[in-house]
Amino acid sequence: MKSRLVASIALAAAVALGTAGCNFLTPQATLEQYDPSDGVNGQVGDVALRNVLFILGEDETANLLFTTVNSGDEEADLHVEVLLDGEAWDEQVEIPTGLTVFGGEEDAVIFEGIDLPDGGVVTVYFQYGEAEGVELPVPVLDGTLEEYRPYVPTPIPTPTQTLVPTDDETASPTPSPTATAGS
Repeated sequence: MKSRLVASIALAAAVALGTAGCNFLTPQATLEQYDPSDGVNGQVGDVALRNVLFILGEDETANLLFTTVNSGDEEADLHVEVLLDGEAWDEQVEIPTGLTVFGGEEDAVIFEGIDLPDGGVVTVYFQYGEAEGVELPVPVLDGTLEEYRPYVPTPIPTPTQTLVPTDDETASPTPSPTATAGS
Protein backbone atom coordinates (compact mmCIF):
# COMPACT_ATOMS: atom_id res chain seq x y z
CA MET A 1 0.00 0.00 0.00
CA LYS A 2 2.82 2.37 0.86
CA SER A 3 4.57 1.66 -2.45
CA ARG A 4 1.37 2.58 -4.36
CA LEU A 5 1.10 5.84 -2.42
CA VAL A 6 4.75 6.70 -3.11
CA ALA A 7 4.31 5.78 -6.80
CA SER A 8 1.18 7.96 -7.03
CA ILE A 9 2.97 10.92 -5.47
CA ALA A 10 6.00 10.42 -7.74
CA LEU A 11 3.77 10.20 -10.81
CA ALA A 12 1.83 13.35 -9.80
CA ALA A 13 5.13 15.21 -9.24
CA ALA A 14 6.45 14.09 -12.64
CA VAL A 15 3.26 15.21 -14.40
CA ALA A 16 3.33 18.56 -12.59
CA LEU A 17 6.97 19.14 -13.50
CA GLY A 18 6.43 17.97 -17.08
CA THR A 19 3.53 20.33 -17.73
CA ALA A 20 5.14 23.30 -15.96
CA GLY A 21 8.62 22.68 -17.36
CA CYS A 22 8.03 24.88 -20.40
CA ASN A 23 8.12 27.99 -18.25
CA PHE A 24 11.49 26.97 -16.83
CA LEU A 25 13.08 26.45 -20.26
CA THR A 26 11.28 28.90 -22.57
CA PRO A 27 10.75 32.59 -21.85
CA GLN A 28 7.15 33.76 -21.88
CA ALA A 29 6.48 35.57 -25.19
CA THR A 30 3.77 37.75 -23.69
CA LEU A 31 6.35 39.41 -21.44
CA GLU A 32 8.41 40.63 -24.42
CA GLN A 33 7.60 44.19 -25.53
CA TYR A 34 7.41 44.79 -29.28
CA ASP A 35 5.84 47.19 -31.79
CA PRO A 36 2.74 45.40 -33.11
CA SER A 37 2.35 47.62 -36.18
CA ASP A 38 4.50 48.88 -39.05
CA GLY A 39 5.87 51.84 -37.06
CA VAL A 40 8.05 52.13 -33.96
CA ASN A 41 7.41 53.51 -30.48
CA GLY A 42 9.40 55.82 -28.20
CA GLN A 43 9.15 58.12 -25.19
CA VAL A 44 10.41 61.70 -24.80
CA GLY A 45 9.67 63.10 -21.33
CA ASP A 46 5.87 63.27 -20.95
CA VAL A 47 5.29 62.59 -24.67
CA ALA A 48 4.78 59.01 -25.82
CA LEU A 49 5.41 58.48 -29.55
CA ARG A 50 3.41 55.64 -31.11
CA ASN A 51 3.54 53.94 -34.52
CA VAL A 52 6.08 56.36 -36.05
CA LEU A 53 6.68 55.79 -39.78
CA PHE A 54 7.28 57.65 -43.04
CA ILE A 55 5.04 57.46 -46.13
CA LEU A 56 6.83 58.42 -49.34
CA GLY A 57 5.43 60.77 -51.95
CA GLU A 58 6.65 62.11 -55.27
CA ASP A 59 9.58 64.47 -55.79
CA GLU A 60 11.48 63.56 -52.60
CA THR A 61 8.63 64.25 -50.17
CA ALA A 62 7.71 62.17 -47.14
CA ASN A 63 4.85 62.36 -44.64
CA LEU A 64 5.76 61.49 -41.05
CA LEU A 65 2.85 59.57 -39.50
CA PHE A 66 2.69 59.15 -35.73
CA THR A 67 0.45 59.36 -32.71
CA THR A 68 1.38 61.16 -29.51
CA VAL A 69 0.09 60.94 -25.98
CA ASN A 70 1.18 64.00 -24.03
CA SER A 71 0.58 63.21 -20.35
CA GLY A 72 2.08 66.53 -19.22
CA ASP A 73 0.16 69.62 -18.15
CA GLU A 74 1.45 71.80 -21.00
CA GLU A 75 1.81 71.70 -24.76
CA ALA A 76 5.22 70.45 -25.95
CA ASP A 77 7.14 71.92 -28.89
CA LEU A 78 8.62 68.71 -30.32
CA HIS A 79 11.81 68.98 -32.39
CA VAL A 80 11.98 66.29 -35.10
CA GLU A 81 15.27 65.77 -36.93
CA VAL A 82 15.90 63.23 -39.70
CA LEU A 83 19.51 62.13 -39.97
CA LEU A 84 20.41 60.74 -43.39
CA ASP A 85 23.83 60.41 -45.06
CA GLY A 86 25.38 63.14 -42.91
CA GLU A 87 22.57 65.63 -43.61
CA ALA A 88 19.75 66.71 -41.32
CA TRP A 89 16.16 67.86 -41.97
CA ASP A 90 14.31 69.60 -39.13
CA GLU A 91 10.65 70.19 -38.29
CA GLN A 92 8.94 71.61 -35.19
CA VAL A 93 5.62 70.07 -34.14
CA GLU A 94 3.33 71.43 -31.42
CA ILE A 95 2.06 68.54 -29.29
CA PRO A 96 -1.11 69.40 -27.32
CA THR A 97 -1.91 67.57 -24.11
CA GLY A 98 -3.76 64.30 -24.51
CA LEU A 99 -3.95 62.09 -27.60
CA THR A 100 -3.10 63.51 -31.04
CA VAL A 101 -2.69 61.79 -34.41
CA PHE A 102 -0.34 63.40 -36.95
CA GLY A 103 -0.08 62.78 -40.67
CA GLY A 104 -3.55 63.64 -41.97
CA GLU A 105 -4.48 66.59 -44.19
CA GLU A 106 -4.88 69.07 -41.30
CA ASP A 107 -1.80 68.08 -39.32
CA ALA A 108 0.66 66.56 -41.79
CA VAL A 109 4.36 66.72 -40.99
CA ILE A 110 5.84 66.83 -44.51
CA PHE A 111 9.56 66.68 -45.21
CA GLU A 112 10.55 68.03 -48.63
CA GLY A 113 13.77 67.52 -50.58
CA ILE A 114 14.58 64.32 -48.71
CA ASP A 115 15.47 61.12 -50.57
CA LEU A 116 14.41 58.38 -48.15
CA PRO A 117 15.04 54.72 -48.99
CA ASP A 118 11.73 53.02 -49.89
CA GLY A 119 11.37 49.99 -47.63
CA GLY A 120 14.35 51.09 -45.54
CA VAL A 121 14.83 52.53 -42.09
CA VAL A 122 16.10 56.03 -41.20
CA THR A 123 17.20 57.47 -37.88
CA VAL A 124 14.92 60.20 -36.52
CA TYR A 125 15.69 62.22 -33.40
CA PHE A 126 12.80 63.51 -31.23
CA GLN A 127 13.28 66.02 -28.39
CA TYR A 128 11.49 68.89 -26.61
CA GLY A 129 12.34 71.33 -23.82
CA GLU A 130 14.73 69.92 -21.24
CA ALA A 131 13.55 66.33 -21.77
CA GLU A 132 16.15 63.84 -22.92
CA GLY A 133 15.70 63.12 -26.63
CA VAL A 134 15.39 59.74 -28.28
CA GLU A 135 16.62 58.37 -31.61
CA LEU A 136 14.26 55.95 -33.32
CA PRO A 137 14.85 53.69 -36.34
CA VAL A 138 11.80 54.78 -38.36
CA PRO A 139 10.59 52.59 -41.26
CA VAL A 140 9.94 54.14 -44.69
CA LEU A 141 6.90 52.89 -46.63
CA ASP A 142 5.05 54.00 -49.76
CA GLY A 143 1.41 53.98 -50.81
CA THR A 144 1.42 50.34 -51.94
CA LEU A 145 -0.68 49.27 -48.96
CA GLU A 146 -4.24 50.56 -49.24
CA GLU A 147 -4.38 51.78 -45.65
CA TYR A 148 -1.46 54.16 -46.29
CA ARG A 149 -2.63 55.62 -49.64
CA PRO A 150 -4.52 58.54 -48.03
CA TYR A 151 -1.27 59.62 -46.35
CA VAL A 152 0.91 59.79 -49.48
CA PRO A 153 1.94 63.45 -49.69
CA THR A 154 0.75 65.24 -52.82
CA PRO A 155 2.68 68.06 -54.46
CA ILE A 156 1.85 71.52 -53.14
CA PRO A 157 0.50 73.81 -55.87
CA THR A 158 2.81 76.68 -56.75
CA PRO A 159 1.58 79.86 -58.36
CA THR A 160 2.45 80.35 -62.02
CA GLN A 161 1.61 83.14 -64.39
CA THR A 162 -0.83 82.76 -67.28
CA LEU A 163 -1.72 85.37 -69.83
CA VAL A 164 -5.26 86.72 -69.62
CA PRO A 165 -6.48 88.96 -72.49
CA THR A 166 -7.90 92.34 -71.55
CA ASP A 167 -10.37 94.60 -73.36
CA ASP A 168 -7.70 96.15 -75.52
CA GLU A 169 -6.52 92.66 -76.56
CA THR A 170 -3.26 92.95 -74.72
CA ALA A 171 -2.27 90.29 -72.27
CA SER A 172 -1.26 90.80 -68.68
CA PRO A 173 0.17 88.13 -66.40
CA THR A 174 -2.02 86.91 -63.52
CA PRO A 175 -1.18 84.19 -61.03
CA SER A 176 -3.10 80.93 -61.08
CA PRO A 177 -2.39 77.79 -59.02
CA THR A 178 -1.11 74.68 -60.78
CA ALA A 179 0.42 71.52 -59.41
CA THR A 180 4.19 71.10 -59.65
CA ALA A 181 3.94 67.42 -60.53
CA GLY A 182 1.28 65.13 -61.96
CA SER A 183 -1.30 64.43 -59.28
